[in-house]
Amino acid sequence: MDFHYIEKLILRVFVLRKTDVVLIVLFLIAIIIGATSLYYALNLADAIGNLGGKIEGVETGIKGLDSKVSDLWKEVFGKPPVKPPPLEGQILRIGLVLPLTGPQAPFGLRAKWGSEWAAEKINEAGGILGAKIQLFVEDNAGDPKVTVSAVEKLITVDKCQVIRVSHLSGCILAGMEVTEKYEIPLVTICGAADDITRKGYKYIFRIGPNGTIACLDDIAFMKEYIKPKRVAIIHDPAVYAVQVRDAFIQLTEKLKPGWEIVSIESYPAGTVDFRPLLMKVKEAKPDYLYVLPFITEGALIVKQFRELGFEIPMQVSAACNVLDYLRLVGRDGLGIFVAVEYWSDIQYPDPKVIREMAVECWNRYKAALDKDFIAAYVGTYVIAKAVELAQSLDPKKIADALRQVRIDLPYYGKDLHFYPNGQFTWNMYMGQIQWARPDEPWNVDGLTFHIVYPPPCNSTVPIMGLKP
Repeated sequence: MDFHYIEKLILRVFVLRKTDVVLIVLFLIAIIIGATSLYYALNLADAIGNLGGKIEGVETGIKGLDSKVSDLWKEVFGKPPVKPPPLEGQILRIGLVLPLTGPQAPFGLRAKWGSEWAAEKINEAGGILGAKIQLFVEDNAGDPKVTVSAVEKLITVDKCQVIRVSHLSGCILAGMEVTEKYEIPLVTICGAADDITRKGYKYIFRIGPNGTIACLDDIAFMKEYIKPKRVAIIHDPAVYAVQVRDAFIQLTEKLKPGWEIVSIESYPAGTVDFRPLLMKVKEAKPDYLYVLPFITEGALIVKQFRELGFEIPMQVSAACNVLDYLRLVGRDGLGIFVAVEYWSDIQYPDPKVIREMAVECWNRYKAALDKDFIAAYVGTYVIAKAVELAQSLDPKKIADALRQVRIDLPYYGKDLHFYPNGQFTWNMYMGQIQWARPDEPWNVDGLTFHIVYPPPCNSTVPIMGLKP
């Protein structure tokens, strides 16, 4: 017998069985580990479930506590607690630079009233996200040099976040140099010179028309109703009048509305006798007189125009669209056409709202709802809207927000906004000095302005040949 063979066979069997044992042991260990893991996993899931239930219970408890606190607050104070507005307790400082003395004082006073009235209404309604408006007023007497120092003071001493300069283009042009340096938004109250928004300054925003806008409406009215063939221009030496003159000449050349300009005359500041100038103009045989004066000169020109027996239609600039002009010109002004930026009988967008506002303005200030008043009033609401959008009183953020403003105002217009150059959407109208209606207290000796163009904004139509 081969014992070596038997030994090898036994050893081979033994080895095989040993391997099987190892495999079996490993398999059993794996089962034990898996079972243990499953056991702990199931216990962990139960624990998490219990924890979730406890968390849910805590949340329910917190909600219940909130409800009880809210109920308790309501019981004690009458209403649940509310989060304060983001600008609660802060002050929006608006600096006004106006002519409150000197010949331009009536314009400045109405701009002051319009600003104060709007600020009062906004503050009474809760302010702007909780912030209240405070006005700081400086008198520039219509002087550009005084304007510069006044704007500087309002920014550096009074810490105003927004500046407003009223209607004189020369003063606005001077003031905007300062606001641009300090990066403070300047929102004008009128001011017609094209240069205001032509310089490309970042912080200038004009509330009111420029000269080009005004001329386009003048030309449309003249072409439709007057149909002149020979037009003469008389203008003040002020910046606004010179730039409106230039715009009128350029638009006449470009649009070719059917007339030629036969005379262009300027007069020195302070002129009181316009007869020689008017006689010179008369020699050119115009059939329409286009005059760009301030109110005193505008009244003298019309009176002397009547004295010299002129029998042609005449138009004066929007600077004369104020009751102060009617007091100076008297009945000699009857029938004169006047460029209008705003008046109490405009039929757009909501004549009922405009009428109610005009009556309230008259009862409160004994003043007509005119261009200076409305530009100041509208501008205050536009600034408030910008602060609301910015949610900040930082001047740079307010300036950025002004470019984003879109606002509807029932007494002025819809989708009002600034163009990229800082020019605000603004309408122009043509008015005529006519007899006031019984329900128009804003008159002087029975005379007032009526909007005669364009439809449907007009309350009446032009009356040709109307004179004293």
